[in-house]
Amino acid sequence: MTNGKSIGIILVVLVACYYVLRRVTHGNFVAAGQRIRAVLLVAHRWMALILFPVFTIMLITGGILALKPVYEGIVNTSVYEQRAAFDVETLKARITEADPDGKAMALQVSPDGKTMILVSGGRGAPMSSKVVDIASGAPAAAASGDIFDTAKRVHMMLFPYLKALPDIAAIAMVILMLSGPFLVWPRIKNTLLGWHFGFGIVLFPLLLIIPLSALLIDFGGSQPPAPRQQTQPGLSGLVQVLDVASREADMKGVISVRSMRGMNILQAAAADGVHNWFVTPDGLKPNNGPGLLKQIHEGLWGGTWGGLVNFAGAVVLMLLNVT
Repeated sequence: MTNGKSIGIILVVLVACYYVLRRVTHGNFVAAGQRIRAVLLVAHRWMALILFPVFTIMLITGGILALKPVYEGIVNTSVYEQRAAFDVETLKARITEADPDGKAMALQVSPDGKTMILVSGGRGAPMSSKVVDIASGAPAAAASGDIFDTAKRVHMMLFPYLKALPDIAAIAMVILMLSGPFLVWPRIKNTLLGWHFGFGIVLFPLLLIIPLSALLIDFGGSQPPAPRQQTQPGLSGLVQVLDVASREADMKGVISVRSMRGMNILQAAAADGVHNWFVTPDGLKPNNGPGLLKQIHEGLWGGTWGGLVNFAGAVVLMLLNVT
């Protein structure tokens, strides 16, 4: 669904709500205010109570994911310095040995450059991964589970047979946030409930943008289009992607390569920081990352600070959820 259609649907819903409200109140909005507030209060409380377990899981995993840019900012900046003796040709040879058919869709190299993870599958095929020691080519012990990867899987799909549950939770949270100010404004008391309303009012924009951005991403997406290939057919396999990238940049600091939906996305550390590229047959093209909505939702908009702000938002939402 395009962003234009998403905006159109939202406008239609708002107009419909206005006319329904006008008909129910017979145009007398002031007289109907107390009745509407009472209905909103009941709906606000019961919706929050029923979805409390879902909100709790979403906010805990979301808070963990908000710290990912912070963690990567610390770890990835030291990758280049750790790999003084790293050999890209050896890496490509190990990829060929471990994946002779060129079916792997993703590569992840450890910060110290000693091991790599190859991920295969997707598009209906079962996912599988293989951990390889780059120096020897022997299978390596899998590292302890990646907390960010686990949090992402739980956050995006709470239960295998309830794939729409995160979307339902996002819609409910937006409704709760929008109804909150109408229940309290302008009276805030020094009680537990008063602090609940106070945090909700003061931090309203931050708290609303987190679930709202998730909802808008589901409607319209947020991944910018990959650059068009100009002269040659697409690249085949991770080794060819690294071959093309090595012509223009030092791949000693390669962090990851992903091939998805016809795009080859590469991330590598260099002496001047971490860079992201699209890799095409014509060379490297700048990859400015995901679209604005995704950057806002995942805390990518401000590097370390963006992640910390989103983490604080998740903590406050969790406090509102509990109180």
